Amino acid sequence: MSDIEDLSQDRQSYQRLQPERQKDTLPRWKVILHKIDLFSMIPTPKTYPVSTKRSLIGTFIFIFLFASYIISSFVLFIIDNVPRLNEYTQLDDSTSITEGPEIAIQFLYGSPFYDSITNNSLFNISMQQVVKYLDPTKEDNSSQQIPLKICYSKFLDWMPKNASNLAFLCPMVPLNLSGQLYQSQEFIYPRIQIDYCPYKDPKKNCSTEEDIKKVTAGGRLFLYIKSQAPDVNFVTGKETNALTYQVFQYFLTPGLYNRAEIVLQKQSVSMTGDYLTQFKTKHEQFLIVNRQYLYVTNVTYNDMITQRDSAIYKGFQIYLRLDQEVKIVQVVKDTIINVVAQWGAFYGVLVGAFALYFLKYNQQQFYKKNKQWANFDQNQVLHESKQLKESEFKSLQE
Repeated sequence: MSDIEDLSQDRQSYQRLQPERQKDTLPRWKVILHKIDLFSMIPTPKTYPVSTKRSLIGTFIFIFLFASYIISSFVLFIIDNVPRLNEYTQLDDSTSITEGPEIAIQFLYGSPFYDSITNNSLFNISMQQVVKYLDPTKEDNSSQQIPLKICYSKFLDWMPKNASNLAFLCPMVPLNLSGQLYQSQEFIYPRIQIDYCPYKDPKKNCSTEEDIKKVTAGGRLFLYIKSQAPDVNFVTGKETNALTYQVFQYFLTPGLYNRAEIVLQKQSVSMTGDYLTQFKTKHEQFLIVNRQYLYVTNVTYNDMITQRDSAIYKGFQIYLRLDQEVKIVQVVKDTIINVVAQWGAFYGVLVGAFALYFLKYNQQQFYKKNKQWANFDQNQVLHESKQLKESEFKSLQE
């Protein structure tokens, strides 16, 4: 017996599996309940897949398009995986010591500059590592001298090629920075102090006031700061040949005590992997010069030299401090997982688009040549054939 004949032996059971047939006799809520059955199915006889020449052509077109998309997207992923940059800032609550950048100090005099002033008969250049405490019971503004040495640009690989060949002053120990002024328990920063030689004190071997004014008027102070930022473009991944330094120029003006505040900002860069050529996230942290503030203070000349009046010898002060915000840069690349997911999405769209046409076409061609398969459950020919076979079977039994 066929599957149809087996099922027809119990007609009521067969109909119970198809509530749609009893929609006129069943309660309305029962019909609606069966309509929302997510796993209802349309039974079909076991047979062979229907394939046509047109659907074969569509299959080859589908394979060509999908393979082309996979190959092209994979090649672009390898050679042109352009990352996205996410940048934001957050408050720096770290209390750890941050090592400052390398620096070099130089005062050049003349037109053009032909002399580097490093002697103390005109002014003295010194550096201090300063600590300020938030606790008022601790000694405020305690400082430690940073030793300086004479250095030359040819021995500093980060200095520009056109830098002066004359003498520089370079710190002999690393510079330390930490905390925020009036916010952290310890505020640590390096300071460059320039004081004029106390020319009014006969006990000091100083140049005259006129000589000091002449030299300061005909020269300027240079501060070179080594750049810590990596020489690479985070988007393209290529070297940028950027400057390896930053230079600041200042004028010394006797009678004015000028101060410069250079703010260094921490920059934290995280570069995610693509899980094909890089599996781990790389982290880099460095300091960049963010901004600068200048302050001017008037000083008064007095004939009587006292400790209080020694302010007239204050020439210039430069100090470096940390910014209260950290700049976060996230370099995010597409991963191979994203690419595979795009392949799956494209496959679904492509299958859906082709299926709308070719499945419908194959269905029409099949039913056109096999009309008895159309409206299978309502086919009177099959039903009559079924009844005929049942009557023949009963007659044989008799």
